[in-house]
Amino acid sequence: RVYDDLSDAALPPEQRVPRQIVSVFLCPSGLPTSVVTNTISFSGTRGDLVASGNYMVCYGSGTGRHYDTTFGTNDGVVSKRIYKGLESITDGTSNTLFFSEAIIGDGTKTTSEAPDLATPWTRTATNGSAATSDWSPTWLTGEQGIPGVNATTESWLKTYMTSNTTAYSGLRGFAWVVGEPYATGFCTFSPPNPPYTDWCNNFGMGFMSARSFHTGGVNASYADGSVIFVANSVNGQIFRRMGSINDGGADLPQ
Repeated sequence: RVYDDLSDAALPPEQRVPRQIVSVFLCPSGLPTSVVTNTISFSGTRGDLVASGNYMVCYGSGTGRHYDTTFGTNDGVVSKRIYKGLESITDGTSNTLFFSEAIIGDGTKTTSEAPDLATPWTRTATNGSAATSDWSPTWLTGEQGIPGVNATTESWLKTYMTSNTTAYSGLRGFAWVVGEPYATGFCTFSPPNPPYTDWCNNFGMGFMSARSFHTGGVNASYADGSVIFVANSVNGQIFRRMGSINDGGADLPQ
């Protein structure tokens, strides 16, 4: 469906389609906001309206260099610029996560104000400068990814991102039509609903978590379509394996 005051048949498709509110893309337990003003250009002008979504595709475990979807180095079902068929899921579709819930951000644009730790999902760390354009990274070097980063443990993520973050954005899940991790992706590096903010940039690098307002965890689905409730207390190593398509995963929660 489309908001009545936004449906304008005179608009070109690139403006009309992204603002369509698809009810199945929204979790009933999520925030009521389903349309936000974004800063990404679909039509040659900034500030187009787009419809948000709670359901994210898995881009992998986030370990090592698998936080980077841009150059196909991630180990999840979905990558940017690289096609993966069912034959790529060598762990088996019943052992590999495909979708999960996430919570839509508060819609703020780049700011130096960090989210309250009681509501870490509201803003995502961008590691850009609040004085520059939205999602502007300051420490990336092309195909080398993030200098010095080889993700290993959850405690590393909390320490590294806390000490290197200069800007935040509330655009998590802001548009179901945008193929970037901060908009439509998640990885399994951290267990569901971690008590710290996510991090990502518009180049497709980062650590975006599965999150929900359900008590104790999130709903997710394997690549075979089966649905599972993953508890916040899930073993971190097991959860990372659930996000990988090719780590030899076995004995995963069913």
